[in-house]
Amino acid sequence: MVYLVHTKPNKSFVWGIIVLSIPNFDGNLESYYFRNTEHALNFMQTLLMWPEVRSDCQYRAASYILSVPMIYAKVCKYTSEKPTDWIMQWETAYNEDFRKENGINEKYEVPFTLSSSMVQLGRLALNLFDGYEHFNLMDCLSSVDEHNYKVVKCAMDIRSKVI
Repeated sequence: MVYLVHTKPNKSFVWGIIVLSIPNFDGNLESYYFRNTEHALNFMQTLLMWPEVRSDCQYRAASYILSVPMIYAKVCKYTSEKPTDWIMQWETAYNEDFRKENGINEKYEVPFTLSSSMVQLGRLALNLFDGYEHFNLMDCLSSVDEHNYKVVKCAMDIRSKVI
């Protein structure tokens, strides 16, 4: 059960999340790094979208990355079957090697734009989800800021079942 609560310190609203329990969830949310409340709420939304997030560390890691607010706001509505649909669409449109390997000849357009750090986080999600080969950890780390560096570390911990 997730509750959204607010308090009024110094006459301003502060939103927070209290996680009491999530049935059949085998992760430890208290150890997760969330950039902000929106990141945590987005992640909770993915629990509703894909029940596999509760018990499958591959789904959980990919959903955690998808939940990053700058990504979620742009691509959530284009993601349906898996939490990696958005980056698969991007790779199909912009990665010629990927298209060749998968026998895709036609040009594919995506209805969203991504920054280089978003693409790298997406490729990390794919790698953690199914071993995507077009991912380079050093490229990813060099493209992210301090907060997304923590997201990378947390996603890897989620996937390796450290948390």
